[in-house]
Amino acid sequence: MFATDGPLSTNDVTAERSATRLFVGCLFVFLTVHLVLRLAVSPSLHPDDADLIVFDQSLAWGYHPQPPLYSWLLRVFTMVFGAGIVSLTLLRTALLAALAGVSYAAVAEATSHRRLAALAGASALLIPMAAWHLTTYLTHTLLMSVACVATLHAAIRIARRGRTADYVYLGVACAAGLLGKYTFALFGLALVGSAVTIPELRP
Repeated sequence: MFATDGPLSTNDVTAERSATRLFVGCLFVFLTVHLVLRLAVSPSLHPDDADLIVFDQSLAWGYHPQPPLYSWLLRVFTMVFGAGIVSLTLLRTALLAALAGVSYAAVAEATSHRRLAALAGASALLIPMAAWHLTTYLTHTLLMSVACVATLHAAIRIARRGRTADYVYLGVACAAGLLGKYTFALFGLALVGSAVTIPELRP
C-alpha cells in the first residue's frame, strides 16, 4: 500500500542514518535553546498558561471550554517541579519533542526513508506561524497536534501489520486527542472518511 523506491544501497543507508542523527541533534539543540530562553527571558505567563495554573489546582473532567488532558499532564509536572513557569515550559518542550518524534515515526513507517522522516519531523517548526504559536502560546492545540499525528501513525501501522498493539495505540491516540481538544473529532472523521476510500482498509 505504501510504495518505496526499493532496497537502499550501503551509501543510502549511511545517508539515512546521518539524516536521522542530524535531525535528533538539531531537535535537541532547538528544544534546549527554547527551554533556556523561555525560563531566562521572562517569568510572566501567557493567557493560556495562566488559566492552566489556576485549573491545575484540582482535577476535573473539563476546564472552561476545553477538555482536561493538558491540565492533567501539567499536574504531573507541578507535583514534581511546583506550579509555575518551569512546569509549564517543561511540558510544552516535551510535547514539542513528541510532535517531532511521532511525525518522524509516521513518515518512516509509511516510506521507510529516514531522510523524508527527518524532514517531516521538522515540518511543524518549518511553518513560521505554527513554529511561533506552538512554542510560545498555544497549549491544547499543541497537544491535539501530537494526538493527530499519533493517530495517523497508528493508522499506518494498522494498514501495514494490524497487530493488537497497533489497535491499542490507535485507541490511546484517539482518546488523547478527544481529551486534548474537542476539534480533534474533525480530524478523526476526516481520517475515517479517507480510510473508507481505500479497499484494504475498509474491513
